[in-house]
Amino acid sequence: MSGEGDIMLKNWVLVAIRNLLRHKLYTAINVIGLAVGLASCLMIMLHVRDELSYDAWVPDADRIVRVHTSYEIPGRAPFNTVRSAGKMMEALTTAYPEQVEVAARMFPYDTSILRDGTVIPQTVTYTDPAALAIFGLKFLEGDAATALSDPSSLVLTQSAARKYFGDADPIGRTLTICCIGPDRYDHRVTAVIADLPLNTHLKVEMLAPVVPQRLAAFPQVLDTWTSVNVFTYLKLRSTNDIARLADDNAAFIDRMIPNKNNNVRTSDSTRQHFMPIRDIRLHAKQQAGDIGDMKPAGDAGLVTALSMVALLILALGCVNFTNMAIARSSLRGREVAVRKVLGARRRSLVAQFLTEGSVMVVLSILVALGLMELALPAFNGVTGKDLSIPLLDPLFLSALLGLSLLVTLLGGAYPALYLSGFQPARILKGEDAADGGGARLRQLLVVMQFAVAIGLSIITLVVYRQTIFATNAELGFDRQHVLALRNLGGAGFQSTREAVMEQVRRLPGVTAVALSSDVPTDNNENNMIFTLEGSGEKGQVLNYQSLGDGFMELYKVAPVAGRVFNPSFGTDLIRPPAEGETGQATAMINEAAARLLGFATNADALGRVLKTKTLGNAPFDLTIVGVIPDIRFRSLKYGIQPTVIFQAERQFDTLSIRFDGRDPSALLSQVQSLWARMINDRPFNAAFVEDMIAAQYNEERVQATVFAAFSGLAILVACLGLYGLSGFAARRRTKEIGLRKVFGATVAQIVALLVWQFSRPVMIANLVAWPIAWWLLRGWLDGFEQRVDLSPAYFVAAGLTALIIAWVTVAGHAATTAMAPPIKALRHE
Repeated sequence: MSGEGDIMLKNWVLVAIRNLLRHKLYTAINVIGLAVGLASCLMIMLHVRDELSYDAWVPDADRIVRVHTSYEIPGRAPFNTVRSAGKMMEALTTAYPEQVEVAARMFPYDTSILRDGTVIPQTVTYTDPAALAIFGLKFLEGDAATALSDPSSLVLTQSAARKYFGDADPIGRTLTICCIGPDRYDHRVTAVIADLPLNTHLKVEMLAPVVPQRLAAFPQVLDTWTSVNVFTYLKLRSTNDIARLADDNAAFIDRMIPNKNNNVRTSDSTRQHFMPIRDIRLHAKQQAGDIGDMKPAGDAGLVTALSMVALLILALGCVNFTNMAIARSSLRGREVAVRKVLGARRRSLVAQFLTEGSVMVVLSILVALGLMELALPAFNGVTGKDLSIPLLDPLFLSALLGLSLLVTLLGGAYPALYLSGFQPARILKGEDAADGGGARLRQLLVVMQFAVAIGLSIITLVVYRQTIFATNAELGFDRQHVLALRNLGGAGFQSTREAVMEQVRRLPGVTAVALSSDVPTDNNENNMIFTLEGSGEKGQVLNYQSLGDGFMELYKVAPVAGRVFNPSFGTDLIRPPAEGETGQATAMINEAAARLLGFATNADALGRVLKTKTLGNAPFDLTIVGVIPDIRFRSLKYGIQPTVIFQAERQFDTLSIRFDGRDPSALLSQVQSLWARMINDRPFNAAFVEDMIAAQYNEERVQATVFAAFSGLAILVACLGLYGLSGFAARRRTKEIGLRKVFGATVAQIVALLVWQFSRPVMIANLVAWPIAWWLLRGWLDGFEQRVDLSPAYFVAAGLTALIIAWVTVAGHAATTAMAPPIKALRHE
């Protein structure tokens, strides 16, 4: 019996191969369609697998959480961040000793290493020693228990050790970090750890211990409850403790951060979230705002969308398989009838047709692997990954086998059952096997194919349009021809900063310079309580910025009421008051702050006084001298922050440089040369504001590019199927076409007849795709405060494009058949 089975299987395979070779167009359409779908599925599978593997290497990862913070202050847009206040770690450890096993902070700080007279830009991650145990870092040299016990100790990754010391032993060697505030510190290398895997949210090259005294120049890092600058990690004793901390969080915040306003709880506006580190890669984005994580965050929604799109493209390939088999049923009908007359059973016919499908799938897999090899470099370039085909990976091989079986069943089961069910008597009497239910199913499947292709096209159009709109939207200031030069802050650096500013001012093409704490695209959450004098109202938590003279003029922002800062008045600059006195200075506010403070008009704000505390907690009265428009420093995804603007020189960190725009690269080179001459201990950090604004929407560009690629593949697969179907349709109607020509029909009329046959399912596909695409895009666009309208033009454009592509695809076959001499058509069998 086994021998008979082997012979039978061999016969089926030989018949399948002969059929595939005999009908090359049919074979090519099916193989290419299935291969595109399989390649898409496998690439997305590799992508999803990589996304889901983040931080799985960390021991007890399910018990480690990171503390995120969100502020929902009435009258202003919510502010979310994956960071927390410097005091929070100690407070949580003290409040929950039974839940928190160990805790640590991480504070990545962009600085530089001074080595042999060279300034090397370097990010140093200041952390508590417990971090080494929390993440189970692998030590190649040194001892985890003592590696960060000394304030001047330093732990390097293997790559960092090689970067600074080559093949020499780094243990005991010294590196100079410059600068924390005005100071340099020598650190001795005490340990070397293995490079962290790529699939982690952590980005670590160099670890140094947190030393509060050395961070005294940055009180906002460790010494406040409201400034959020550190990453706080907790290793809990049980996974159940995550819910306990979350449930008790409001009470904890009210205990730790009392609100000075009567009858107002801090927890009404401040919340914390405890996210397991395995979830950070895909789910932290919703809690991050646009303050960066250590690495760019992933997107669970995008992963889901890509998975669905890949499955849809694979389904389109299976649809082609099914459609083409049913369309060819008239060619296979007599074969089936003869086999049945000679005694073949239906199950043997089903097995034969499934074997033919399996051979097709095997060919498709080989082509799919080749397509993946060609496409993965481009896919990696867009997604920022380093994926490759893991042919020896059991999981990948299992997925490949599973997909093969799935495609064989999805694409081959119905045709096998359909073909094997033909009645020999009807077929041998000359009835068309392809009529009836098969034709209706083909129409339905064509509708599905084009609905998917049209839907993806609409999504791609709108995502691209929103990205272009966001990048070029009116932001309330002139973004063109401005270079932002950073790293000019810090105590004791004022004279150097002013010297640099003066030298930059003299460079050819420079038309204006201005200092500030923030520039466009900065999304710093700097909050203080400001109380409007004489209002009798409670204080308001407002964002603040420190902007120097000429900043508004440089960005071409005109006040809507009052004036901007001007040194000729002599009253604008904040200076430390004498002990026991209240400092006096001026301030500007934006229109959002004017509304929040209750002013009926912008002019009503002029002359009013805001009372606050700044510069080492000194009290200040800030007289409002101007109201500016709501300029958008942040991405369009986020709202306007009510903001108070004053001048505190100690907070100046960035120099904005406006130039005439003639040669941006030459200006950048000149500024860099000037920096190298005047500053020998800080890394050069400069970028054009236009580029910084565009970079805010990189994620949307990636989404648009990926959707464009996959929508193109969906249209390709749909058109392949339509091309094959139109060929069979033209062949089946050859005699009809011959008769029509005999009775006077023109080529154009016959082409129009055949084109219309396939236009109807495409038009119906539009009616299916449009509402689904609208619903999906409406939810996506809601993530932007300012967004494009869902214009009918996008839907009509995608629908017309699909219709035109269908016409072009079908018209070739139709024209060839219509132009044939009628005598050939009438002789056609």
